[in-house]
Amino acid sequence: MGIEVVVSLLADGLVSKGHEVTVCTVSNSTTKANIYKVFDQEMKGYLDKPPSNFLNAALSHTLASYLEVAGKDFDLIHDHTWKEGLCCAAFLKEVPVVHTLYGPFDEENKAF
Repeated sequence: MGIEVVVSLLADGLVSKGHEVTVCTVSNSTTKANIYKVFDQEMKGYLDKPPSNFLNAALSHTLASYLEVAGKDFDLIHDHTWKEGLCCAAFLKEVPVVHTLYGPFDEENKAF
């Protein structure tokens, strides 16, 4: 199960309980929640690029999502991105952020 499925199931569950949910994602994502489309295509093609290209795309996606939220009436952000989400969250002080990290709890990742 990929992160997109986890986010979709969580969003759909919250919507079914009467919450208003917005998912910042790519255009082909499906959910019962409101969708804010950051890119018109998946980022799959970036995963096999050099790290700097992938990181630029990931940072662009995440920063655009956080800018969309800034100044709007959101109660909470639940971020499922990689480490770039933590960087962007530091600049958005008016909305609390919960960050779910995926992957092993090893020496490289445990600082996060």
